[in-house]
Amino acid sequence: MRDLHKNFCVFTMSCVLLFSHCTRPALQSESRSATEIHSLYLSARKVSAAVETGVTFGQYSQILTDATAQLQVAQDSQPSDPKQQQVLARYSVLLEKYQDALYVWNLAIQGGKGDEPKLIAIQTKFGIRPGRQGNLFEDIRNQLWQQCASDVNEILPLLRSAGVI
Repeated sequence: MRDLHKNFCVFTMSCVLLFSHCTRPALQSESRSATEIHSLYLSARKVSAAVETGVTFGQYSQILTDATAQLQVAQDSQPSDPKQQQVLARYSVLLEKYQDALYVWNLAIQGGKGDEPKLIAIQTKFGIRPGRQGNLFEDIRNQLWQQCASDVNEILPLLRSAGVI
């Protein structure tokens, strides 16, 4: 009877070890995805903070480049969790808007015209209606940034539900 109990214990421990070893890569992968998405969250917050507090074109370009690189790293982690996938999709759209704002800002610096095809496409895509007063490019850029601020507020609950923050 004692040998039977000993064999049962050895068998049970073997199964537990085998099971824990088999699930470890999946858990590590999800943990890695959450870590990468958290880093993306921090990078994107730097962009939004810079917009809120004032930033030069060069600074904005650099922090946006950093955030875009972080998005690519997070996408490379290929999360299997649908909530994390949704967060990445939302950040992709957010950073696209920030990049379009950079394009508009650069167009203003370069003395571009208001009828540039890409500028019109940006306005159409994001439903932007420039005001009649002031600088056209600044107005479009500021409307993009306002949409980005709303997007950031909508992403926060998704981050919480995905267990990222």
